[in-house]
Amino acid sequence: MMGGSLGRPVIFECVGAPGMVQALIEAAPAATQSVVVGVCMETDRIEPSIAITKSIELTFVFGDTPQEFADTMPGISQGVIDVSGLVTSQVGLNGVEDAFIALSDPEAQARILFDPGR
Repeated sequence: MMGGSLGRPVIFECVGAPGMVQALIEAAPAATQSVVVGVCMETDRIEPSIAITKSIELTFVFGDTPQEFADTMPGISQGVIDVSGLVTSQVGLNGVEDAFIALSDPEAQARILFDPGR
């Protein structure tokens, strides 16, 4: 949690697990600004009446913009930006289908690098 504008508390939800947004709503103090960054990959449920009563502002964001990808990709491909700490595995063309299956389990994979030369 960090202090927001005008002293409002700000909470970033970065987990993306079912029930996390509801837990955030229940635990947050009144007038909290909540930024939901975590991507829940299944249907989730919240009780809006609690958020309304506490004047909680929910903002859903996607962490990367197309311009950020365009600016970053050359640095990654040229080895200027070290992504080894973020990449959990690498695959070639034959491994793309299995990579998407593996990415459905967040405990198994986080980011898979596609290398067409492999």
